[in-house]
Amino acid sequence: NSQIYSSSPALIDARSDLKPEITPSRTPPENFGINLPPGWRRLDNAFKKGLGLLWSKLTDYISQGLSPEIFWKLSVIHGIPVEWIPSNKLWETLSISLIDADGTTSWHLIRELGELSISASENGFVLSDSRGRRVSPDSALTTWEQQGKERPHLAWRMNSITLLTSCLDVRDGRVVITPLPPSRSDVFLAPFAYVTSMRVSMFLIDYSGNAGYLLSAQTPYPTANRNHPLAKLTQQSRDASVTSDLEDFARAFVQCISETLSTKSETPSFDKPGYWHKRVGHLFFSVRWDQYDKSLAPPYRLWSKERRFFSFGENDFVRWRDSSESLD
Repeated sequence: NSQIYSSSPALIDARSDLKPEITPSRTPPENFGINLPPGWRRLDNAFKKGLGLLWSKLTDYISQGLSPEIFWKLSVIHGIPVEWIPSNKLWETLSISLIDADGTTSWHLIRELGELSISASENGFVLSDSRGRRVSPDSALTTWEQQGKERPHLAWRMNSITLLTSCLDVRDGRVVITPLPPSRSDVFLAPFAYVTSMRVSMFLIDYSGNAGYLLSAQTPYPTANRNHPLAKLTQQSRDASVTSDLEDFARAFVQCISETLSTKSETPSFDKPGYWHKRVGHLFFSVRWDQYDKSLAPPYRLWSKERRFFSFGENDFVRWRDSSESLD
């Protein structure tokens, strides 16, 4: 019941800091549900990094003639965690398909896509290039994936991997997405997609240019700036067994504000604080701010289409904390 698995048999030798929580009988705790304990999340991530390093060898065959379509089919058949293949390998080799208005399909390396726009779709969001071509599997690949029982959702995977490989800027009142080469060779994309309740709830991506100092910007699907000090703290403490008051606040607020700003359906209202906002407000006033670096404290800069660039500060947290919503 560890929920750590792969399509191929594997033996995990977990030692030192990778040893997860176990019962006195040396078995995994019962009833994990959908939320793994911190130690099991760390082990799961380490295991998936190993799988990604192994499967990255498959990308070497792309330069030798393996077609992008066959690569994506193999990723489904063998359960290849593409998001866990090192990002420098994906940057050099991975192609996705673009579909234009009349259904014509072409394959392109992610690093050659240029500027993209992001809009809402039935799958959550879709990226499009300057010619209006959408990131999506072609009709043949879509038909193929619908014939099986796995339902791999290749449209989502192609769009999310492209987004995680890109940076976000705000120009002339609109969000611009641009593929960006990884800064290091040991970067994995998967940890920057936050999963809650069996779905991705937020993407931490690079913000650049006018958006470089923002914590979050309004997008069809929640995103936050992975380079912002508060988002960095959220990422660093993600699998911590014990967290500080500031880490508790950061983990709640970054996800809350990105979802609240987004235009995704059924998201919290920015103008009418709810349960989540009130809880975050209380967490904010529980932080001993004099003990932490000032770069982590408000005001936090945000952007939305209606408000443009604006600040979110202590008065806003007072409004959230003192809302009429009940915490019972």
